[in-house]
Amino acid sequence: MYGSERAGDDAERTAFRKSEKKYKLYYENNPKSSKKKKQPKQVDLSEVLDFKFISELFNQKGELPPGVVHVNCGFERSVFGLENRPGFYFIPGAVTLDEQCKWIRESLANFPQPPNRTNHNVIYGTISNLFAAAKECKIFVEEERSNNDLDSDSSGSVSNGDCGRWTFHEEDIARSRGKTCKLVPASVLLRKLRWSTLGLQFNWSNNYDVSLPHKKIPDALCQLAKRMAAPAMPVGEEFLPEAAIVNYFGSGDTLGGHLDDMEADWSKPIVSMSFGCKAIFLLGGKSREDEPLAMFLRSGDVVLMAGEARECFHGVPRIFTDEENAEITPLESQFSDEDDRCFLNYIRTSRININIRQSNPSWIKNPWPARFRDARLATARVASRAFVLVGPMEMLAVGPARGRVAWPAAAAVGPVPADLFRSRFPFVNRRTVASKLSEKLQFSLVDLNEFDARCCD
Repeated sequence: MYGSERAGDDAERTAFRKSEKKYKLYYENNPKSSKKKKQPKQVDLSEVLDFKFISELFNQKGELPPGVVHVNCGFERSVFGLENRPGFYFIPGAVTLDEQCKWIRESLANFPQPPNRTNHNVIYGTISNLFAAAKECKIFVEEERSNNDLDSDSSGSVSNGDCGRWTFHEEDIARSRGKTCKLVPASVLLRKLRWSTLGLQFNWSNNYDVSLPHKKIPDALCQLAKRMAAPAMPVGEEFLPEAAIVNYFGSGDTLGGHLDDMEADWSKPIVSMSFGCKAIFLLGGKSREDEPLAMFLRSGDVVLMAGEARECFHGVPRIFTDEENAEITPLESQFSDEDDRCFLNYIRTSRININIRQSNPSWIKNPWPARFRDARLATARVASRAFVLVGPMEMLAVGPARGRVAWPAAAAVGPVPADLFRSRFPFVNRRTVASKLSEKLQFSLVDLNEFDARCCD
């Protein structure tokens, strides 16, 4: 991930990258002839915030470490924030043990199911019943399209929905075809599962793709997310879960520093729930040059990021999968039945994160009038007011810090002069704006109240 370890590299790394390197899993350099199990290098964890300890200390003595605040919001559990990171909330142990087990099962058995997309789609197409196939030790076989006889025994296979190109087979059948077909054990595919999407399908190259088939987020998960989001929600508003990304981590896996900035309304939180092995979470600032804070994430912890916190870089540089540091004993006791053996074997060395988002502002009403049904709108917050950019022709990148895409709508209320546009949106990609305005596209700036009255009646 970091390339070569030259002496001069540290001077070139950002503060965030240096922290990632500090906590990342590295192994001791053992002689090649050694048959001993690789030992992880020791890492100094003294500066890592431990909200479990902080919560216990606060409940017993009412004390808090410098920079940590207790959020009085009437929530069922203790909620903490950080003085220099407004919009960030940490709720230790928020998800009950029974709920943790439920969502671990769902994340493995059901959430990767089509039409939900996973990282495997690009190579293998859609894969059905991956967890069940791994449990039954099946093999994924790439069928030779020219050999029709390969379909003669399909009773032992599970179709992947991609014209039968890849199918699951019993191991003995798969091995008999190994000389002419590519074989991948289902257990390997399960271990290489990195993400799946729920609700509106996220497209890493083009924001949310509403054209992709999808199922709604399960009601039980929506209700849990709404409950957890309450401390970060504006007064009088309810969180509306529309999309979720499930991330899967194994030993040595990391999530590099990034921003979650593809949603239109940043005042609504991202609800991030952790299950499985303990991890380290890095919360930086609005630049990668800002030194991040490190904190432990345990199974059942919930993190909320809203408002200014949505502009903060964050990532996960380390998963603890060793018995001493993983801290999953309560989960092991819950997954004690024989039917749960597969879930237990997975979660002993893995972490699952479900992060849930409200992708559209709450003021967008459905169904839209026909003339606006095909429009994708971008919003930008200017002081305390929000505006909608409406354009009749091509798309225009706009939005805080990173960028949004405003697609053509069916009507406009008149052109916006370049100087007015820039004064309203001082944080946009001005090169893009100048380029589009030079083409004399008739973009319009509409107050939300006016838009609501005109277009959502």
